[in-house]
Amino acid sequence: MPPVNLAEAFVTVATVRKVRSMPLLPGNARSVKISPGPIDAYRLASALAGVLSARQFAQLLLGLIALRTAWSSAATESLVLRLVDRNELGRTELSSDEALEELGNGGLTLAMLTNLDLSTRSGAGRAVLSPIQVSFRDALAMSVARIDVIGRLGHDNDGDTKMYEAARKSVASALRPLSGYIFNLNKSHDGDAAVLARARCEREGPALLAQAFGKNEQELDTLISAAMAKKVHSVGFQKVLEQELGYTLALATWAQAYRVRREGERSRIDTIRRASARHGSVGQDLHDIEYGQAPRIHTSVRQNLMAQGHLDRLSPLQMVHLSLLFGLEPAHEVFLSRQYLLPILAAGAFVGRIAMRRQNTLIADPVTACGLTALIEMTDPAFARPAEPPHRDPAIILLQNTIISQIAAAGYPLRAFEEAAKRYLKTGEPTEVVAQDGTFSFVAG
Repeated sequence: MPPVNLAEAFVTVATVRKVRSMPLLPGNARSVKISPGPIDAYRLASALAGVLSARQFAQLLLGLIALRTAWSSAATESLVLRLVDRNELGRTELSSDEALEELGNGGLTLAMLTNLDLSTRSGAGRAVLSPIQVSFRDALAMSVARIDVIGRLGHDNDGDTKMYEAARKSVASALRPLSGYIFNLNKSHDGDAAVLARARCEREGPALLAQAFGKNEQELDTLISAAMAKKVHSVGFQKVLEQELGYTLALATWAQAYRVRREGERSRIDTIRRASARHGSVGQDLHDIEYGQAPRIHTSVRQNLMAQGHLDRLSPLQMVHLSLLFGLEPAHEVFLSRQYLLPILAAGAFVGRIAMRRQNTLIADPVTACGLTALIEMTDPAFARPAEPPHRDPAIILLQNTIISQIAAAGYPLRAFEEAAKRYLKTGEPTEVVAQDGTFSFVAG
């Protein structure tokens, strides 16, 4: 197989609002090559002279360093500067509320565009779950099973029992909006849908957990019970239960965000189809159509596409913890305004599988390879001290250090996966990494 062409796989796009004083760019865009290693701010400024304001250039430099920190230098060697006018901001710009406000105020936004297939469509009639829905369903089941393990560890007193029963009620409430969308429950099923969804998780979760760790149910139950009992003894029943419940509630929020985004996609596609019919075109793309101007994106539809209402309810650190615990690879791209998280979440899923669950794991996609490479570059002095300030985003470093701590706790050297990641990028051949023998880890972070 040929080596992975990262220049085609990933494109870094900077967007600014066009003003009259700007020089004309061919097609309202300009491409700039970025040299490997630390970003040369002087060279970059020379390439964009007269196009960006000082404020916009500072935002660009900050954004590039943040993207390079997350994606590695290998994936950020080309930049496309894109100019949009005021009408395009409301018509075609698919961004969060904050990004649109920044563009409207003369600022700059930066995004990493990938050639990944982000479409996950369900069939007609009775729902056929998409890979994303299946990943949420299985992760929720495993998360609920973990809560049940904690529940069995409580002392026979009213305090522990009441906390556990309250947690089960919270789980049912969180699953209620997902009972049909994730668990295929409908009016033909007898009983409270939320309780039925929880019961399904309690029933199926133990087997899924055992499968994830490569053990039978009895073996896995013994191991996880011992690990959780040790943690309860260390920090207390309530704290451990609250943490596990937090994982389940975060998963439910993530799944609801995907449901809202899909509603936005359906609305946008319907709008484009109607506009296409009026103009005799069959374009159905979310971002553009084959004739003239795309129909305007209504604010409510754009907010649904971006899952805007869920951004403040699910932190990037929670997403990293969930990727370590449950993988969730198909769901990593749900938040379109958090594309910088893709390689971090992919690296987290890889590390969770090989370091926490001790399973042999393939590096078979460029996002994972770049995410692992970025972890290595964190420790490289040449990358840790870029040629010009500003320095790396501490929020991204925190997420990566969370993953690195799991690697260290499992007894792996940080560079254990470097050769395999580089080999995949060089050859395009899926590369298996064999897990070391050792104890399982059931706790993220």
